Amino acid sequence: MSTVWPNALESWLNALHSRPMRTLALPDLLRGLILQRGWSVTAAGHAAGISPLATDRWCREQTSAATTWLRLIAGFRAQVVIVRGADVWSVQVPTVASQARERERRAWRQRRFVHYLNAIATQNDKLKRVEREQRARTYVANEEARIVASIEDARRRMTTVLLAGEISGMRAVIQALARASNLSADELSFSAGVGSDSTIQALNLSADGRLMPLRRLLAALDARLELHLPSGSRVVIARCDAVLDEPIAKRPATPTVKRTRYRYDGRYDGRHDGRHDGSASRSNLDRDQVLRLYDAGLPITQIASSAGISRQRIHAIAKSAGRTLRRAVVAEARSREAAEILA
Repeated sequence: MSTVWPNALESWLNALHSRPMRTLALPDLLRGLILQRGWSVTAAGHAAGISPLATDRWCREQTSAATTWLRLIAGFRAQVVIVRGADVWSVQVPTVASQARERERRAWRQRRFVHYLNAIATQNDKLKRVEREQRARTYVANEEARIVASIEDARRRMTTVLLAGEISGMRAVIQALARASNLSADELSFSAGVGSDSTIQALNLSADGRLMPLRRLLAALDARLELHLPSGSRVVIARCDAVLDEPIAKRPATPTVKRTRYRYDGRYDGRHDGRHDGSASRSNLDRDQVLRLYDAGLPITQIASSAGISRQRIHAIAKSAGRTLRRAVVAEARSREAAEILA
């Protein structure tokens, strides 16, 4: 991590304010970036090195791992931003319902109450249970008041912390912010509205775990994840490119022997000649039927399966008939949808 110099910080802030900031939910933003590249969900998953099912889930719904991470970052009053080229988008933070926040508070109070109750009983076993419970509730109330006061102090400190540079991971940035603001796990849990177990896990684990697919997907889309802190400094989360498998050594090509095929009556069968184009005799559908299905918008795989020929042959028939290639139509549709999502 590096220190931000005043001149560099001022120039960066001016450039940031000059660019429009649009706020989108994370699934919509990922889907828009994929469509902007002209990719399908499957192609994006292959480029990122993750499964297409995982890619579809990240683009369709807000995962629990992303929700927890976004809420923890919001607990530091930081803004999550995705940058691609000259475009900047702010990621929308899922709100915490008041009932859920109060439920977490009650669970925390009960855990601390049991802890203090046992500690008091160990120190003085002659006290009556009513007195032990009264003391334990007083200790819990005092600790909760200290936590609330510490959160306010930490928020004031975050406005002056100049934490900048590149950090290795999404959980590592939470740990760095916690050290800079001097927030404990309970204080961060109170501030973000996240359970204590999830907060402790984010502060103790070094690997990103279930957050890794998001980093790989953003790297494949040539986008980067940034945090804009209340002090005006910027933190960049390092790229995580897909680990490509080592290429398998090619086997030496074996010479092919061309065989002459004959029908059952002993005559030469020209259908197996290498010069045959394979359109009329091999297809279950004639040319007009293939074009009719193509114009109806059926998937190329379905047309090829019905006709019994390859997808490449379907594209060749459509191209020879002067039709606009399906990939061009799909690319245009994806571009329009991406413009609507990211606008």
